[in-house]
Amino acid sequence: MDEIHRKNGLPNRRFKRKIGKICPICGNKFIPRFEYVGRTQKYCGKECWSIRGKYRDIKCMNCNKSIPMAAKSFCSRECAFEFRKNENHHAWKGKKAGYSAIHKWASSHFKKEDRCFHCNSNHPRTEWANISLLYKRSRNDWVELCSSCHRFFDKQSDFRSEIIDRWQRGL
Repeated sequence: MDEIHRKNGLPNRRFKRKIGKICPICGNKFIPRFEYVGRTQKYCGKECWSIRGKYRDIKCMNCNKSIPMAAKSFCSRECAFEFRKNENHHAWKGKKAGYSAIHKWASSHFKKEDRCFHCNSNHPRTEWANISLLYKRSRNDWVELCSSCHRFFDKQSDFRSEIIDRWQRGL
């Protein structure tokens, strides 16, 4: 294998013999595939590389499942999305959220029945109206109204008091 050039008497670099190494994790003998500047491959594969040293005891921030890589905080994208909902989301404002943001939150968290609370008719488009005007994030503080009843509810105080009285008697 080690052929010598005829001109200068040096070994040919193309036919350099590869030396086998032993993986410090599993003990398997392997031939390094990658050579970096000043260093060679130390582990036989990604599995042994990922469980070395401090990378062994890392847990997912959402489900507490052990994960192999230190650069990750979650075991999957689903866990990351689930963790970053509501209070854990970077843009969560809590009580400082605006009118439309709280209404969007209510529509995404409460199931609609497509029946207006006031006129008791089926409408394809119903909306959540806040009763106490404190905009709490609890289902007891919201009532489902059709769009026309919701407009009257927001504008007229006597209509509002009628719905609130009926809602309190219904509970």
